[in-house]
Amino acid sequence: MKLFGDSHKKSNEDSKERIPAPKDKSRRKKNAPAGEEIQEEYLNDEQEEYDDYDQSEYDEAADDSDEAGGYDSDEYDEYDDDEEYDDEYDDEYDEYDDDEYDEYDEDEDDEEDSRRMSLRKKILIGVIVFLVLLLGGVGLFINYLLNLINYQAANSDYFATVSTAEELPEETAENSYLEQLDEEDKKDELEATASELEQWNEHIEDVTSDSSSYSIPISDDVYNILLIGSDTRASGSVGRSDAMILVSINQKTETIYLTSFLRDCYVSIPGYGNTRLNHAFAYGGPDLLEKTLEQNFKVHVDRYVAVDFFSFMDVIDTLGGVYINVSEDEQEVTNNYIWSMNKLMGEEWSADYLWSSGWQKLNGKQALCYARNRYTGNDYERTARQRAIINQIISGAMQASPATLVDLAQVILPQVTTDMTKSEILAYAANVAAYLGYDIQQQQIPTSGTYSGATISGMSVISLDLDANIKYLQGTIYAGTEYGDNG
Repeated sequence: MKLFGDSHKKSNEDSKERIPAPKDKSRRKKNAPAGEEIQEEYLNDEQEEYDDYDQSEYDEAADDSDEAGGYDSDEYDEYDDDEEYDDEYDDEYDEYDDDEYDEYDEDEDDEEDSRRMSLRKKILIGVIVFLVLLLGGVGLFINYLLNLINYQAANSDYFATVSTAEELPEETAENSYLEQLDEEDKKDELEATASELEQWNEHIEDVTSDSSSYSIPISDDVYNILLIGSDTRASGSVGRSDAMILVSINQKTETIYLTSFLRDCYVSIPGYGNTRLNHAFAYGGPDLLEKTLEQNFKVHVDRYVAVDFFSFMDVIDTLGGVYINVSEDEQEVTNNYIWSMNKLMGEEWSADYLWSSGWQKLNGKQALCYARNRYTGNDYERTARQRAIINQIISGAMQASPATLVDLAQVILPQVTTDMTKSEILAYAANVAAYLGYDIQQQQIPTSGTYSGATISGMSVISLDLDANIKYLQGTIYAGTEYGDNG
C-alpha cells in the first residue's frame, strides 16, 4: 500500500508538472524482483491513460486554439483599422498641437517682449523723473543766484548822478604824500593854449557830429560788454568811472579783447561838452557813458556790468588773492592808498601794508590800491595794472572749484548791477567751455603814438587823435567782419 501511495503521488506530481514517466523500463524490469511485476503493469496502464488523456486534451486545446485564432484574426484586423484611425488622429493632433504650441510660443514671446518693454519704460520713466528733479533743483539754485543780481536798465535812476561840474566830488589826493605827487605831476604839464584847445575841440566836433563819416558798427559776431569800476565809496553816493574796460567777444576770430579806456581822455560828453571821459558816469550813469564811448570811438556797447570798490575787493578775497610783481615805487604808492582805505574803513592805519617789493600774493584791499595807483608811471601803466588783475580774476574763476564758484557768486552777485537779462547770462554761461579756448588780447585807448598830455583849466587831460583810435579799435574788435576792414 505504501508503494501505491508513492506511485499515485508521483503520478499526480507528473501530471501537474507535465513531465513524462521514466523510459528506462528495461533496467527496472531486469533488476526488479518478481513481486514487482504487478506494480510495473499497473504503472504501464497508468502511463497509457495519462498519454491518452494528455493527447486528447492537447487536441481539444488545438481546436480551441484554431477557433480562437480565427476570432483573434478578425479582431486584429479591426484593431488594425483602429490603429490606422489612431494614426490619422495622431497626425491631426500633432498638427493641431504644433499650431497650438507655435501660437503659445508666440504669445509667450509677446508677453516676454511686453515685460521687457514695460521694464524699459519703468527705467526710462525713473531716469526722466530723476533728471527732472535734478535739473529742477539745479534750476532753482541757478535762479536763486541770478536773483541776487541787481538788474537795472542803463538809463534807470538807480545811479546817483550830478548835473553840473561843480557838483562833482572833488578829485583830490587821498593823503599828503599822494597830494605832493599830484602837484609834482602838474608842474610838468603846460596849460593848453587857446589855439590848441580850439584845434582839439574842432577835431572832436568833426568826429562826433551827425555829419561824421563814421558809423557805429553792429555785428552778430561781436558782443561788447562794458565793465565799469566806479570809485563810489558808499551806497547812494556819486562816483566816477575809475575803470572802464570793454570786453569784446569776437566769434569769428575766437578772440576776447580787453580794451581799457583811459579815464583822462578829453572827449565830448553828450549834453555836457568836452571834458574827461570818467565824468560821464557821474553825470548820467552807465547810459551816458555808453553813449559817450559810442559817439567818440564808434563802437557799439551791448550791455554793461558795474561794480564798486568793495565788490572788487570781495571777489579777489573769495578767489584767494592774486599774484603781482610789485616794484619798489609801486610799493610805496600802494601803501599810501592802503593807508587811505584803512582810514575810510576804520581799520588800523598799517593794516595790510606791503612790507616788501617783488612777487607776492595780494588780498582784495591790496590789489585794489595797487590797481588805483596813478602816480607810478603814466595812465597807461595804471590801466595795465588793472588788466593784469582782471586777467588773474578770470583765470582764478576758470580754475576754481564748484564750491568756490558758488561762494564767489553769493559774494559778488549782490554787488553787481547790470542790464543783462537772465536768459543772456545763462546763454553766455553755457558757452564758457568754448570761451576757455578763445585767445585773450589786451589793448588800450588811446593807442601808442596817438595822444599827448595837457592841462585844461587846471585839469590834467589826454588829448588824442580820435580818427586813428577809431580805426585801431574797429580793426581789432571787429576783425573778421565787414567792419574790421577799417583797421
